Amino acid sequence: MQLQLISFVLIIWNCMDYSGCQPHSSSRHRQHKAMAGGSSGCQQSGCLTCSDYNGCLSCKPRLFMHLERIGMKQIGVCMTSCPPGFYGTRSPERNTCTKCRSECDSCFNKNFCTRCRAGFYLHLGKCLDSCPVGMVHSDAQRECVPSECLIFFFFTFFKACGKIVVFSELRCVNVPAGCSAECESCVNSDTCTRCRPGLYQLNGRCHHICPDDYEPNDKLMECTPQVHCEVGEWSEWSPCSRSGRTCGFRRGQETRTRQVQQYPSPFGNPCPDISEVKECLVKKKRCQGK
Repeated sequence: MQLQLISFVLIIWNCMDYSGCQPHSSSRHRQHKAMAGGSSGCQQSGCLTCSDYNGCLSCKPRLFMHLERIGMKQIGVCMTSCPPGFYGTRSPERNTCTKCRSECDSCFNKNFCTRCRAGFYLHLGKCLDSCPVGMVHSDAQRECVPSECLIFFFFTFFKACGKIVVFSELRCVNVPAGCSAECESCVNSDTCTRCRPGLYQLNGRCHHICPDDYEPNDKLMECTPQVHCEVGEWSEWSPCSRSGRTCGFRRGQETRTRQVQQYPSPFGNPCPDISEVKECLVKKKRCQGK
């Protein structure tokens, strides 16, 4: 009976010793698994070497090393392509992500932007704060785009042989933002400060043909008021004369004249006759001294 009791106690003791070891074995297994998992995670993220504090220290071939700032420290991340605002540079030692210029939202390299930050507009790989002549900015695209091209008839006037001759031609013109189609520059959509070639300015508007009572001034490229000829009153008729003499003839001529008060502009009304002649009869008399 005592032997059976001793045997039973030994069995219980052995079982307690085995069960006490089980948690210890499980803990060591979990610890090993965590270490393996950490190593496996480093490899899966593209890291060739890494640390718990600094992240990736080197990347697998063809991947780019990118440093992400978290608070006061930087964490290395390996990426297949660089994030927006950075461009990739490759070298035999390592591939890195380099920050674009401050005005670029994304770029191909340090000298070629592909998208600009707000307030800048893309033109030939550069981010500009204002677009060149002939282009306007698109806020949606953040690019300089050609201004709208419109087809216009342009008219040229000149006077030949007393007649007004008109030549017309078709031209494609670019319209600056905010201006009407006829303006080359403007204060606003209602007030032009300079007109397109071939157009004439009048009171902030541009005209193909000047309004009534105005005429085109090709030197100023403006519509200027027409000036019509003005003449004074007729003079009295002159004495009847012939070849400058007032005697020795029966039939002669009388003349009268008037003065031009205002000469006309090129397209103004021309001056009327400023002299008149009429036939006259006098009693023939001998000239003195003959």
